[in-house]
Amino acid sequence: MKKSGTLLVCLPLCLVLLGCSRKNPTAPVSGTVTYKGQPVSFGKVTFKDEQGRAGWGDISNGQYSLKAPVGDCTVAIESRDLEPPPDPKKSKQARPGMYIGKSHIPEKYESFKDSGLTYKVENKDNKVDFTLKD
Repeated sequence: MKKSGTLLVCLPLCLVLLGCSRKNPTAPVSGTVTYKGQPVSFGKVTFKDEQGRAGWGDISNGQYSLKAPVGDCTVAIESRDLEPPPDPKKSKQARPGMYIGKSHIPEKYESFKDSGLTYKVENKDNKVDFTLKD
């Protein structure tokens, strides 16, 4: 009797969780990001759908992969230094979180509104490459 009671509690919970994942499906997206003919060394790619749901992934040597919401998405890309270059004249560097690093790509790509990048994510493996321009 104890096992069936646990099953009665767990089964509806599992069905609710399955229903939620179908309501907001995601799909894998991967590709390359280049700027001035070269792979972007590091950074982040973010896909955001019309409801504001987002998926993001890191860029490494021009390659990225992530899980994005299925549907029409706008895309933002950033590639900024995380830490200031060492200053030999100063023994103490800026406090963490106080540094806004130099962007290695045009800053317009950091904004969903200004990047001009869009992609329709389908419920399958998606591959999209981004060639960034000045």
